[in-house]
Amino acid sequence: ASEDIEELVEPVAAHGPKIEEEEQEPEPPEPFEYIDD
Repeated sequence: ASEDIEELVEPVAAHGPKIEEEEQEPEPPEPFEYIDD
């Protein structure tokens, strides 16, 4: 049962937060370039 829940949480957590983080965190790319400069 544990494996079933983990497998369902893995794809959902990787697909859900990933899209939300990219749209909700549009500032991370700014500081990253600053350090590269």
